[in-house]
Amino acid sequence: MPHKFVGKCLRTGNNRPVERHPVQIARERLGMSQAELARQAHTSRQQILKIETRKIWDRGLPYDWAQRLAGPLKISPIELMTDSDVDGLLAGLLRDWVRLPNAEKLHVVTYLRVRVEMVAHDMAAKAEPAPTRAAVSRQPKRQRK
Repeated sequence: MPHKFVGKCLRTGNNRPVERHPVQIARERLGMSQAELARQAHTSRQQILKIETRKIWDRGLPYDWAQRLAGPLKISPIELMTDSDVDGLLAGLLRDWVRLPNAEKLHVVTYLRVRVEMVAHDMAAKAEPAPTRAAVSRQPKRQRK
């Protein structure tokens, strides 16, 4: 079957566009082969091929697999999931949330608030690298009053 890539879509013989999988887009952006991604994600090249061609997981890429592949691809797990994958993940979270007693919801919200603050702190620390020893020694010494 003849096919041709056009932007993010693959045009097949019947000229119907097929969206390329986010895993494939991220992998190709890094110039990484399926075999290299498989090696870094501790899986097989055939598994990566099945993910990219959507031969498995009719409901989309599970979040645990998105996490597993995100590290080697240097992106967030959510970026690897299609809109329908994320919708399914959110629907599952909402189903679980509704079933929680209010006291448990308070614990979850508190935990999430702390985690968000930790992530924000880590991101700020990475954005502003600490001065090197050489840079510190070049700074003038402060005068005591």
